[in-house]
Amino acid sequence: MNHTTEQITARDGTRLAVHIFTPDGANGSGASPRDLVLLHGWPNAGRVWADLADDLLLAAPLRILAPDFRGFGDSDRPETGYTCSGFAQDVLDVVAALGVKPDWALAGHSMGGKIAQYVAAERPEGLSALALLTPAPLTGAPMPPDIAARKAAHGDPEKARELLATWAAHPLPEPVLQRLVEDAQNTGKAAWDGWLETMRGEDSPERAAGILVPTLVIGGGRDPLRSEEELRREVADRIRGATYAGLPRCGHLPHLEEPVTLAALLINFLDGLPKAVVESA
Repeated sequence: MNHTTEQITARDGTRLAVHIFTPDGANGSGASPRDLVLLHGWPNAGRVWADLADDLLLAAPLRILAPDFRGFGDSDRPETGYTCSGFAQDVLDVVAALGVKPDWALAGHSMGGKIAQYVAAERPEGLSALALLTPAPLTGAPMPPDIAARKAAHGDPEKARELLATWAAHPLPEPVLQRLVEDAQNTGKAAWDGWLETMRGEDSPERAAGILVPTLVIGGGRDPLRSEEELRREVADRIRGATYAGLPRCGHLPHLEEPVTLAALLINFLDGLPKAVVESA
């Protein structure tokens, strides 16, 4: 797999880093690759998708684009723009700048899942499918009971490690956990608090009615942050025709805990397999 990074400039002048994953010897088969845009969660960065991207590229001709949201990863850290609508506009700027082709797909995890719903509700040209991985709902979320611990983890690698390790159903490999900690430490304070204090609480369930593309919602049976029942009720049931699929042994990080299984689920969805094939009890 090839992993490169490009920078684009959002309409307000903020520079955004975009990770681009392509297969070795891209297009060697002659197949035209489909563009898949992946949106990371909090407090991660675009490189968090590398393991999943590797498995996806083994199975399908894709060009995978994974931006670092403003304030995260290698993107600029402005003091403003930390709203769900602002992040959605950044995604649309990335799509335009990198020449995303028609019939592109969008997927987002957790925070990125909420942003992906905002993007899809704008009905951008050429978007054909939406996948939401343990997503934050469009309804405003109350402050979590561990909010003080989440705020205190900024700038403290040990506290960040302790926090992030609890989100997986089983211990993550040390290199994977270390990358998560590094990305947390590389998150700006405005971005860190922007999600915790403002964006996660933004309440706009009416946007779900604007999502018209086929949608797959994926939950983890052992997710400590969002139950499957919540994801069905607050996400899948609000989007017309959405399909729900559960990973029973997975926590909040399916792209890191079960990348092979998740890749197969996503490829089946993108290939348009019947609902009965991709849905699980």
